[in-house]
Amino acid sequence: MDIKSVSAQPILLRRRDVAELLGVSERTVEVMKARGDFPIVRLAGRSVRYPREAILDFIQARTVRATI
Repeated sequence: MDIKSVSAQPILLRRRDVAELLGVSERTVEVMKARGDFPIVRLAGRSVRYPREAILDFIQARTVRATI
């Protein structure tokens, strides 16, 4: 999944979707969630989803111009 195709994704993403989008493991997403790096939506029971816009904002906030 790339950034351009993410707009076709549901409003709420699963952990594996976030991991794929960020290029990290699902465990890393769990660690980032525990640190409060981005908000979550808690559904029934223990189900958690990640707002798509919050993940895109997270990426945008950490995007820097490469310097040579």
